[in-house]
Amino acid sequence: MRLLISCELYKPYLSTLLHEHLDMKVIYLDVGSHVNPMALGKSIQHYIDAFPEAEEVVLLYGICGNATQQLRARNGTVYLPKFHDCTGILLGSNAQFLTHFSHRLSSSWKCLGHKSITHDASESDNLYIWMVEMEDSVLYEECIKGSLDVIKEALRKGPKSNYVALKQGEKLKFLYDFEEVIITIKE
Repeated sequence: MRLLISCELYKPYLSTLLHEHLDMKVIYLDVGSHVNPMALGKSIQHYIDAFPEAEEVVLLYGICGNATQQLRARNGTVYLPKFHDCTGILLGSNAQFLTHFSHRLSSSWKCLGHKSITHDASESDNLYIWMVEMEDSVLYEECIKGSLDVIKEALRKGPKSNYVALKQGEKLKFLYDFEEVIITIKE
């Protein structure tokens, strides 16, 4: 069995892709849980532990305020995206994230929605994300072209190049600044 633990933010994107992955159980956690990263991390760990039969657990979470720090793979392999947050995941790469956000890395952004995803071969990877930022009492809106590549990779079985893999008995110590700096500790 494979398990996907995802922020509910990804639900509209996953709903178009999951029909091909019937072997994957999906658990969505409330997007509002980000306000308490420690509790979010405990909730994610709870679901990782609640399914010991899962040979693969894939998380659709970034660092998310350090919520994913200290997660443990007690049974199967746990995959965590190598992204700071959902913005990089939806844009498809950290390079795209930096292109749009390098001058405002600490800004608070919210994804307001997306353009409908088509199954036309020429349009299949086109995704447009409307983002809103409040900075110095000024509201900024931006429509950014994104990609579903990182989400599609989450659904494929086996190793994932955009994900850190924690093997059974390993614990994530930290991810730092978009680069994979990982310490795994055998329990």
